[in-house]
Amino acid sequence: MFVHLFVAISFASLLTAMLAFRFELGKRPVLLASYFTFFASLEMAAETYVLPPEVFGPEVGIVLTVLTALFIAATFGARRVFRDGDA
Repeated sequence: MFVHLFVAISFASLLTAMLAFRFELGKRPVLLASYFTFFASLEMAAETYVLPPEVFGPEVGIVLTVLTALFIAATFGARRVFRDGDA
């Protein structure tokens, strides 16, 4: 059960971080929370009703978490570069 939840949160975090990076949604936390909730519930439903049991192991969750951290770092880096470039 813990792995199931960890992978769902990792998927949702990665997809939300990708959206925040692409569409510059960092200043709209309510929208980010909505996307995260949607992606997490979609992944939980898919793992519960569609996918075979234990199809994603904890390794997938770890990789997705690392990718999420990279996207968050890229978002902050891009925001800093563009802010410094405008001055």
